[in-house]
Amino acid sequence: MIKRRKSIKSRLFTYFFVLFAIFTLSILVFQQHREKQFRILQLETRLNDYCVLVSRYINASGLNSEGDFRKLDSLKTLIPPGEIRVTVMNTDGKVLYDNSVEDYSSMENHLDRPEVLKAKYADEGFNIRHSATTNLNYFYYARYSDNLIIRSAVVFNSEIKNYLKIERAFIIYLILLFVGFGIVLWLIAHRLGDSVAQLKESIIKMSRDEEIGPDYHFPDDELGSISREFTRAYDQSRRIKGELLLEKEKLSATCLY
Repeated sequence: MIKRRKSIKSRLFTYFFVLFAIFTLSILVFQQHREKQFRILQLETRLNDYCVLVSRYINASGLNSEGDFRKLDSLKTLIPPGEIRVTVMNTDGKVLYDNSVEDYSSMENHLDRPEVLKAKYADEGFNIRHSATTNLNYFYYARYSDNLIIRSAVVFNSEIKNYLKIERAFIIYLILLFVGFGIVLWLIAHRLGDSVAQLKESIIKMSRDEEIGPDYHFPDDELGSISREFTRAYDQSRRIKGELLLEKEKLSATCLY
């Protein structure tokens, strides 16, 4: 079975379309990553404000020297446990306070938590993971402050997930832009394909010594100009050839007489 070759239009459009699709996809991936990082930074800033508030309260009340962190319960009016979880640990990972857990003194050591390790050695860190203590998923942010590690967290629910996602309006805009450019690429490929097809057809006619009519249409572009020049040279060659044959016939007739 003979495989039908694709036309030049189809091949040009395929090449253009694949290149533009890769370009569009790279923009989408880059923008999604950039948007997510920006929103994570905003969320970190919000949680950092709570950490700073707790740190200032500890310093102002002298809780670090007293060791009685239960006084942090007075902040529950400002930091509701149902919305923001706050945990205070020493640098060894021992939990000193947690506004979402009543018996926080019996909580396991938190030094192996990723965000805690980052805060201990890099002053701050965040992580998204499941909490074995409350059995919920959290977005954690921790920071090192005065030999303490203060961590704030928000439940990683559907609202936070949607907040971290790229805006749907941008995706719709990119899709519309992709469709619009796809149409433009098809028109360009169609026009360029017609030019190449016309050039190919005129060359085939020349190779078969067929006549190319004066009303033969050529596209108004570079390929059309090349085709017109080929046709002009071809017509001139045919005319000279015809004149030479006519002269030859006249010479032959003269020699006979």
